[in-house]
Formats: sequence, structure tokens, C-alpha cells
Amino acid sequence: MMKSVLVPVSLLFLSAANAQQTDSLKAIKILQQLEAKNASLQQLTTHVRYEMEDTVNYDAIRVVEGTLWLTPKPNDTIFGNVFHLKGTDNKGAFDCYYDGHTSFEIRHVKKTVLAIDPYLFSNGQYNPAKNKGLMSIYEPLLFDKHLVRSLVTNSPFAAPSALKLQETADEWMVTLKYPPTKGGALISRVLHIRKQSMQLTQTTKTIQYMGTTRKDTHYFDKTDTGNKIAPDSIELRETFSDYTFEEKEPDQPKPLRISPLVGKQASVFNLPAFGGGTVSLESLKGKYVLLNFWESWSGYSIMTIPYLKTHYLLYKSRGLEIVGISTENEKQIAQLIQAQQLPYKHLKGNKELLSQYDITEHPSYVLIDKTGKIVAHNNIAEIEKILKSTW
Repeated sequence: MMKSVLVPVSLLFLSAANAQQTDSLKAIKILQQLEAKNASLQQLTTHVRYEMEDTVNYDAIRVVEGTLWLTPKPNDTIFGNVFHLKGTDNKGAFDCYYDGHTSFEIRHVKKTVLAIDPYLFSNGQYNPAKNKGLMSIYEPLLFDKHLVRSLVTNSPFAAPSALKLQETADEWMVTLKYPPTKGGALISRVLHIRKQSMQLTQTTKTIQYMGTTRKDTHYFDKTDTGNKIAPDSIELRETFSDYTFEEKEPDQPKPLRISPLVGKQASVFNLPAFGGGTVSLESLKGKYVLLNFWESWSGYSIMTIPYLKTHYLLYKSRGLEIVGISTENEKQIAQLIQAQQLPYKHLKGNKELLSQYDITEHPSYVLIDKTGKIVAHNNIAEIEKILKSTW
């Protein structure tokens, strides 16, 4: 006959509390491992399917699906990386590029390009470069180098028991439940992490408020962090010259910066040219010279190619020379010159030249008159005015 054993209720609660604490600590350790993997990330390619279910505003699940190519850029204060999104949503096919300076939203059904300089706006969740539907497939947890801080340290956790860990043979599932917000909303997150590769396969964020529920789920597939991303995949290469172009303007326009070089003699140079030989500024004396400082990774540089080609063909016979100057990615620049059939000269510059010409962004434009004096610097309206008044 078995004897019954009486266990004090307090010991049962203590045992359960210890189990919860162990569970939470293990969950934290797994998140730390994922954070360490994110910190070593050099590039990322993944296919993303985003589903949003809102019991109030939508009768059906809203879906955005596509591919993300991403390269970290630690000095970038907006996203912390450069990226390309290619996918479809309820408005049709889209591409979205961010080159570290400008965000380009390209809509192929309506044939429109929206350019946004995110640095002209407050760097928060309502920054127009971030606050748009197609960005739904951009999930920061995939590459967050401060993952634990984002999910745990900076979150109002009431106790370690807010973390729960479950596992299958292949995956861990970490659940984070937050205490009610001031408005009474309940928020929880679930992360699915593949054990073998330490990769996120799914994230779900649930918000419950006043009897309504919103659920945002990301599914990740074909994630690759090992192979180097081809520049064609992440850099904007097309000009979309037959698309309608629009710039998002801030509430208060950015004041025009006047370079101290205007009115001074241009620094002389003698640089190697794409295609062979060298070109000096002295050899162009007696002509108006428009220097175009550009790079293959700069979306605006690519977008302005039709503008430069048009002006070159219009003013070449009247004495205008356009000279493209780049300092990086010679192979990609050469491919672009050939693919876009650029008719004007292109030179291989250097950082010293960028400093001499006060170049702080790309593209940049410097107009030099027939005497070798700089008459306009990064002022398109002024350049247009001078060219039209000269010819």
C-alpha cells in the first residue's frame, strides 16, 4: 500500500517559481545567442511574408510578400543599413531602395517614384521613409545587434516570468508577455528560432485592446547570411525615366547650403578615365564644365542620368562638357556607363579631390566657367539659370 505524502503548498509555489525562473534565464540565453549572430552579420538575404490580421479594420488578412537584401552600415542613424525590398502588396509590384541617404519607393503599376530624404524628418516611427505599408516586410529583429535590449531591457517587464520558452526538435519558441500599457493594451511577442542555424523563422506580435486584436506575423524563408550580395541586387541601377518622379518635402524645407568655393578658381586635376587615358581640367579650359560627382550605390545618382544625358546633348555643341567623377566600385561604374550608354567623360577620382571640391553628398554638381572659376555648387536651379543665360 502506497503512503500519501503531504507537500506544503508553499513548496509547490516555490518549485513552480524556480522552474519559471530557469525557463526565463534559458530564454534570455537563447536571445543573447541570436543577438551575437546579428552582431556578426555582414549581409542578409531572405524571403519574407508578412500577414496582418486586424479584427476591427480588416475583413481579411492583409499580406505583403517579397525579398529583402541588406548590408549593415553602422554609421547610418536612420536604419543602420542599406537595403533593397522587392515584392507585392495590395497596390501591386514594388521596389524600395535605401542607399544610406535617400529612400526610393518605386510603384510599377502606377509607374511612380517617390524619393524621401529621411534626414529631413524626425527619426522616429513616423519618419516617412519608415512609415509606409511596403516596409512591413522589413523586420528589424532579423538583424538587431541589441536584440535583448530591444525586447527585454527597454521593455516594462514586471518579472522574469514574462518570458516563456518552448521547444520542438528543430525550433525554440520564445514568448514575451508585457504588462498592460498605460492605455490598457496587452502586447506579446513570439519568436521562432531554428536551432541548427540560429535563424529566425517566424515572429508574431499581438496587441489586444478593448476587445479587439491585431496580429502581425512575419515568416522568413531561404535566409542566407553567408554568400556575398551582388551589387545589382541591392543598388538601384535603373533610371525609371518613364516613371513620374516626386520628392517628399518636409514641413520646413532644408536651407540651401552655399559652398565657400563659389567664386574661386577650381582645383586642377589630371585623372585616369574609364576607357583609358587621362583627362585634366586644364584640357577643358575655354568651355563650361559641369562636374558630376556620383557613385554606383547612390540611388539619386542613377535617377539623374537621364537629366545629364539630355543636358549634354542639348549644350555640347554650344561648349558644355559634363564630366562624371566617382571614387568607388570601378567595376560597377564601368558596367553602368556601358549599360546606360553615357556619352560624356567619366573619371576615377579620389578622396583628396572630394575634399578639394567640398563634396559631402552624392550626387553633387560643380559648374566651372570658361576661365576655370566655380560659378555654382550643388544648386541645380542656379546651374540651369547660368546655362540658359549663357546660351
